[in-house]
Amino acid sequence: MVPLSGSDVSAQDIEHLLRTLGASPVYAGFTPAVTALQYVLADQQLLTSLTTRLYPKVAESCEIALPCVERNIRTMIAVIWEKNQFLFQIVVGYRMTARPSVGDFLASLSTFLMYHPAKDWPDYLR
Repeated sequence: MVPLSGSDVSAQDIEHLLRTLGASPVYAGFTPAVTALQYVLADQQLLTSLTTRLYPKVAESCEIALPCVERNIRTMIAVIWEKNQFLFQIVVGYRMTARPSVGDFLASLSTFLMYHPAKDWPDYLR
């Protein structure tokens, strides 16, 4: 399967996936997570420099303080892990024994989004 480019994945698809996993825009990490995933989908190399390249871009784009980016996304990951750990593990394709770090979360979801167009998502993600 050929991966999609970042421009082929819409913000709505990202938001829908996060909502299905149990997150909502109520959480301060929701918009930064969507934004971070958009950046990572456009440039996978950002995953190797979260604190020096990705988080500053997200902070500027979302107009939040730099230290809030990771903390807010981490809080949202905790909510997803608490509410829907099983579904998250199905989406990422492997069993996890601990809540993922922000980097693991972004890498896993960006990989899913690149290789699974929303039109091909299973019913439980629609």
